[in-house]
Amino acid sequence: MPDFSEVAIVGAGPAGIATAIQLRRSGVDFSIFEERQIGGLLLNAHLIENYPGFPLGISGPELVERLGRQLERWEIQPISDRVEQAEYRDGSFFISAGNLKLTSHMLVVASGTVAEQISDPLIPEHIQDHVYYEVHPLKNLRGRHVVIVGAGDAAFDYAMSLAEHNHITILCRGNDSSCLSLLSQRAKKTSNIEIQQQIRIQAIEQNQGRFTFHVIEEGKSQERRVVADFILVAIGRRPALNYLAPSISNMKENLVRDGYLYFVGDVKNQLYRQTGICVGDGIKAAMQINERIRARQA
Repeated sequence: MPDFSEVAIVGAGPAGIATAIQLRRSGVDFSIFEERQIGGLLLNAHLIENYPGFPLGISGPELVERLGRQLERWEIQPISDRVEQAEYRDGSFFISAGNLKLTSHMLVVASGTVAEQISDPLIPEHIQDHVYYEVHPLKNLRGRHVVIVGAGDAAFDYAMSLAEHNHITILCRGNDSSCLSLLSQRAKKTSNIEIQQQIRIQAIEQNQGRFTFHVIEEGKSQERRVVADFILVAIGRRPALNYLAPSISNMKENLVRDGYLYFVGDVKNQLYRQTGICVGDGIKAAMQINERIRARQA
């Protein structure tokens, strides 16, 4: 493994992959880290319809498979260790990942987001390990009942991913107005998806491997029960930045301004988590890095 790279990229979702490919095309030395499978949130996507070049859309996993082939073509192999810390001192970045210590002149943060977890006492501690926050580990389920907690695009997209072979109940704390209307309409037309709105979850119990939700509908006093085999939570996401040391966080604006630090993709785009935006971010960052290196060498 290298102990120095001109550029370190953390994350191999579409933003990190686009950065890496463009850097390779430009002849810039880099290392890219991805502790899990490449693709990021694309692994969860049921159907991507707004990415140019796919008139009928493409599933997230299929696009990930194509991205993997593209990385192979460019002989790009992500380092599979988890980045535990990235810090900045004496004009360089220092990356700690497993037993690897890597130094770089520039850092591209493409680590995406992590799911917000239910932190209130509704879910007892012994159940927490059985709650899913990503849909891709469940895609091989057949004949099961899955309760999805959430009302946004992710919740409805997850429902569409699982509904062909399973019964899905979406529990919305409010209504589905925060979801893209197209997704909501499709879910409502899918016989295996049941949408329950204005629902407050009172408690969750586990018995013999199944989960019982005690719920109350807004404006009603009588409690109902929903029994399911799996719990999938989609209540929001936040940037995955916990590995950045204070030496980077405290100097973020200066490092970005001076062209040493780049944030690309979902890690900075808040609600605008779209594949096309991520790819554009990555290509732009790589082009800026190449320009900076060329100016330094001139």
